Amino acid sequence: MIADREQARDEMLALVAAVVATQTITAVYDDTGTQPPDSTAAWIRAMVKHNTGTRRSLGPNGRHTQSGIIFVQIFTKTGDGQTDADPLVKSLEAPFRGHATTGGVVFKDVYTREIGQSGPWFQNNMIVEFEYDLTGV
Repeated sequence: MIADREQARDEMLALVAAVVATQTITAVYDDTGTQPPDSTAAWIRAMVKHNTGTRRSLGPNGRHTQSGIIFVQIFTKTGDGQTDADPLVKSLEAPFRGHATTGGVVFKDVYTREIGQSGPWFQNNMIVEFEYDLTGV
């Protein structure tokens, strides 16, 4: 069971980090101040954004359902079509499709949009909808 937002965020970003560890890409996280690379090497920016929670039961130790999105911007070099982007997108989507974290973050819809050229990179945006329960909040 998820104890708090920090645990949920850590579990979700750990899935992104596990994919990054198998690739030759740089990961930038919105809460660390890390800057994107200066080259045209592939890189991603990942962030977790929570929505408003919903109370699901009454009492002092009630259950609250928390939802939100994982937003991953994927940047690959321009000029090769989607040759680099497609396999990277597929590997980033895989841990979220039909899965949950050990703490109970459930991933709902996963979708990626091809945005197009962004500076020297081709950009894709991946959005993963998630939900988890908190108790005693």
